[in-house]
Amino acid sequence: MDDSKIIGLYLERNEQALQETSDKYGAYIRKIAANILGNHEDTEECVNDSLLKAWNSIPPNHPKSLSVYLAMLTREVSIDAYRKIRRKKRSGSEYPLSYEELSEVLPDESDNPERVIDRLTFAGLLNRFLSERTKDARTILVMRYFYMDSIRDIAERIASSEARVKTLLHRERKALKKFLEEEGYRP
Repeated sequence: MDDSKIIGLYLERNEQALQETSDKYGAYIRKIAANILGNHEDTEECVNDSLLKAWNSIPPNHPKSLSVYLAMLTREVSIDAYRKIRRKKRSGSEYPLSYEELSEVLPDESDNPERVIDRLTFAGLLNRFLSERTKDARTILVMRYFYMDSIRDIAERIASSEARVKTLLHRERKALKKFLEEEGYRP
């Protein structure tokens, strides 16, 4: 079933939307959750929570791209779950590794109201930076820092060595840091 029909089911409040979403995007959102959580049971719980969140948010939301919308919901749910789990001292995820790699260029994660504008500014700068990169560079950056894919998975996906992927990621992080500094943005 195509995405517009699935979204139509959500808008009609037809529970078939959940089954269609799971059939079409279950493996996709499971991979995103697994990359962040690294634990099968927690992953399955987040997949279910993500589907519930989609059900509760469509309507009023009407996503242009269902796959991107589901990815965003799954990341949000999975990162929240990861933070709760981390407090309980469980791990095995790609999330801390990929986040640590970007720690020098990411904005402060404090939740005070003044940081909202900084986050929006950062998002705009990040989009501009990505638009200026090569397709390969964009692909590996998004795979690593959005989908939280492992170095090994990225290397396999782009048919390259892990060493090359690590080198490309290192260069792109340096380029991002330089770009942000030139734009006057400081983490």
